[in-house]
Amino acid sequence: MNTPKKIELIARALIVRDGTVLLCRNLDGGHCYLPGGHIEPGESARGALVREMDEEAGVFVQVDDLVAVQEHRFEQGGRARHEINLVFHVELSEEQGVIKSREADITFEWASPNTLAGTRFVPTDLIGLVQGLVATTTLQSVGGGLVCPTATFLEG
Repeated sequence: MNTPKKIELIARALIVRDGTVLLCRNLDGGHCYLPGGHIEPGESARGALVREMDEEAGVFVQVDDLVAVQEHRFEQGGRARHEINLVFHVELSEEQGVIKSREADITFEWASPNTLAGTRFVPTDLIGLVQGLVATTTLQSVGGGLVCPTATFLEG
């Protein structure tokens, strides 16, 4: 793999409702990932998640604890990429039914953590972590979501 030109810092949202996780699906590539996006210069990671969820889905969120940091190196379209994903526990500000995308190239869906591998979820290193966070009985339920006392670092 070639050397990437930069490291991308990404804020990701772990949103859980009734035992399911909100995913964003790229309609061109078909893969799924946790919602979120790039952190802009001068912007906080939490601020990036609030902005991205508003821009992409028109929903307002409360960004809670950092639950994981995951490093991901991969190739996309022949180009080397290097991401650092900051995964936060996030609550929707109000009960949302279907979350509709404001962007033509993505859609949102709820998935059981046990089916993530079948959704073409990326980065794959996060599958076990997401499943564990949703299933772990030591996590406290707050407003239908999860609070994790410590963050996990995954290097992929």
